[in-house]
Amino acid sequence: ERFAGRDGEKNVARYLLGYERALAAGREHGIAVFFGIETCLAGGHEDFLIYGVSPQFLYENPFLYELSQQEDYARVHAYGALFYQAHPYREPRCSPQNPAYLDGVEVFNAHPGHENHNDKALAFAAAHHLAQSAGSDCHEYEHVGRSGIVLPEAVRNGKELADYLRAQPAQLIRI
Repeated sequence: ERFAGRDGEKNVARYLLGYERALAAGREHGIAVFFGIETCLAGGHEDFLIYGVSPQFLYENPFLYELSQQEDYARVHAYGALFYQAHPYREPRCSPQNPAYLDGVEVFNAHPGHENHNDKALAFAAAHHLAQSAGSDCHEYEHVGRSGIVLPEAVRNGKELADYLRAQPAQLIRI
């Protein structure tokens, strides 16, 4: 079962397990791990990436996936964070959403098992003057490190990452 019913606190605690494990492993190996969220919209197949929030944001907003794009965008912005659409042209179900309620677009998704049409995502981001990101969409060990972003200066947490991405674009890494 994906979620524990309507108990938002239990849902969030379960969602955070992966982050907490990654954070512990990162500390053990000297790797910075930042908190972020991938969510979807009520009744939709599209995924959205939220940069610059903390686990507390999720406890305060446990049912983001039940809201509209405009509502999620408003909550994320009220928190000072960023709202990007992930893989907007992934076949067969995803499509680009309203650019008025996006800060950016994942223009390069390196998941090898999906047809993401990254070229179309890049054109969409450019046409709407949206920031661009890249990700590995890592669901299996073999997918680790296939894509990402490089920043010319270090950031210490997710909030600093969002502030940096808001101020200037990152360099996309495509492998």
